[in-house]
Amino acid sequence: MMKTFVLNGLIFFTALTSWAQSPYSIDLMGTSKQYLHHNNVWKEGTDCVNVKVTSEVPLKKSDIVIKAYFYSAEGKVQYVAEKPSASFTKYTMETVPDVLEKGKKHEFFFAIPERYSKGSSKWKRAVVVFGDKSKVAARVYPKDDITKFEFAEKSRMKQ
Repeated sequence: MMKTFVLNGLIFFTALTSWAQSPYSIDLMGTSKQYLHHNNVWKEGTDCVNVKVTSEVPLKKSDIVIKAYFYSAEGKVQYVAEKPSASFTKYTMETVPDVLEKGKKHEFFFAIPERYSKGSSKWKRAVVVFGDKSKVAARVYPKDDITKFEFAEKSRMKQ
């Protein structure tokens, strides 16, 4: 009887844990300068936030949610990049592929508008959101408490 109770509890806990976790992860975030297409212009040395993401399920382009929110020092949203900037790598222009393969790391770049790259209006934090229409993962750069930031997909975060 006790073994059955423990076994059922373990099965329930495992099911609950797997249900609560998102199949999406943001593995790495940083800043760099890239050759990107932003504001209808290709520009070398564009300041950007770059991310590497992984999906544990195949994800079609039409289902992908990937965007970046840029925040001021006061924690107010300054700018939202609704999609990654096009980059020119390996002699092809890339934005979001038709399908994100299961388990493969994909790198994306979010150009930072020049007005938020320097001076008193310089961005201080970025939140990148990645997932689908029902579940997302989110991460802050530089590292901070994600609960301090407001963004549209916050209610869809699974941890």
